[in-house]
Amino acid sequence: MKKITFSLISILSLSGLSFGGGNVVPIVPVEEPIVETPVNSAFYVGLGYSYLSSNRTAKLNKPGDPRHGQVVKDTDSNADNILLQVGYQFNPYLALEGRYTFSVGDHSLTHNHLGGIKEDVDIDISNMALYIKPMYPIGDFSIYGLLGYGKVERERHEEPYRSWDGSGFQWGAGVQYAIGDDFSVFVDYTRWYDEEGEPHERLPRLLDTDFSVLSVGISYRF
Repeated sequence: MKKITFSLISILSLSGLSFGGGNVVPIVPVEEPIVETPVNSAFYVGLGYSYLSSNRTAKLNKPGDPRHGQVVKDTDSNADNILLQVGYQFNPYLALEGRYTFSVGDHSLTHNHLGGIKEDVDIDISNMALYIKPMYPIGDFSIYGLLGYGKVERERHEEPYRSWDGSGFQWGAGVQYAIGDDFSVFVDYTRWYDEEGEPHERLPRLLDTDFSVLSVGISYRF
């Protein structure tokens, strides 16, 4: 019994020593400040250069004529263009992008049906389009496609004065490289227009027409 009493007294004495200094101050854990990473806007704009290549081939459409179906005109056209770009990126894999492209300077025409005669002509060509842009990121690179709808307009300002427009499905593919958080450079190929067997508006001819561009530019995300 004495041993038990002595043990209790010892425990109480130790407890008294532990609290002898006054009130016990609780230990408050130190919380580290949360640093928020700035998030860029999903909107972006861009400026670029596009090199246009197009061809128009006309075949005679006069059943009964011995020349029916023969090529009566075959002309290639090349021109320099300015590309304006605006888009919204939903996530790393999908964006919606609008483009407006317009020619600068004369067009270089090559008349294949006349033995390759060349001439420079004052022609304006523009294309306005809206694309769905699926993307696949690989590090700082992204491979992307362009699928959408657009309208091409062409107007010749020299005799014979002519104008033409065509609209429909457009597609393309390209690659872009991110430079920091805000800028990226891109290069892509886009098929604006590709139709065969369209009737000529005035002459008995069927037209095969295509327009395509190779573009390079820079985009800014803000």
